[in-house]
Amino acid sequence: MSGVWLRDLAKILTNARVPVVEESYNRGPYAGKKWSQVGFNNQGYRAFKFIVWHHDASPANQDSPGALEWMKYMEIAPAGAIWVCSGCNKKHASGTWHLIAAGLSNHAGTGGNDPKRGGNTWGVPVDGMNAVALGIETDHTYNESWKGAQKQAQLNSLRRGTAAIMLAYKLNPRPGLMRHLDWTNGLIDGNGKFTTYGRKNDIDGLDLTDERNRVRAIMQELRTPNPKAAALTRRLERTRAKKAELKAAGESTAGYPSMIHRLRDRIKRLTGG
Repeated sequence: MSGVWLRDLAKILTNARVPVVEESYNRGPYAGKKWSQVGFNNQGYRAFKFIVWHHDASPANQDSPGALEWMKYMEIAPAGAIWVCSGCNKKHASGTWHLIAAGLSNHAGTGGNDPKRGGNTWGVPVDGMNAVALGIETDHTYNESWKGAQKQAQLNSLRRGTAAIMLAYKLNPRPGLMRHLDWTNGLIDGNGKFTTYGRKNDIDGLDLTDERNRVRAIMQELRTPNPKAAALTRRLERTRAKKAELKAAGESTAGYPSMIHRLRDRIKRLTGG
């Protein structure tokens, strides 16, 4: 079992107060194994440099626990290392992380080909993201809203768990965090339009720059625990969410940029960031 194996994910997430389920396999090629023993063809990652967010394209506005079974047992299983649920029909808290594989999973597929640069975009060979990136799937689909307590809990958990993993493995949200569509489309981090533009649209409804900033703020909170800073970070998240909601509705966001700036400054002073 060669390569990099992320067997400490459960501990990292639990320490960050993120709900976790450690999955096991009862059939197929990994029957009798726990998630920590599973990697595609018993392979680990070549290196761990990125986290890629996905959605599972399951039906909108409902829990879709069947997606977990699909990822674990489809032909190219595991088809993702983690699945973040929206409650599994109230069996779990919304935002529970289901750990599927500690080693290699099939999630990114073709991408990374900027015709102006050739191969090795982000230092990753064309079509080679699986070997260096943790793929996180979510119970979400195209045009599904992130509004409402259940979806917000799921999204906030996705952010917090990602921040905890990136902090533990010393990854920078830029360029270390991306959406699946960024790997197939390009047009970020100085890259041009990729030849696979339009192949994928996940994870839908999230702005990459905003999400990278949010994850970075949570990393700072986790890095220097401070109750007041944590409370301000949660307030900052709510303020950002309200700004995004107003913007999506075409309403004025006057005053929100300055509020966000002041909150970020206060958090930095408290944490020394």
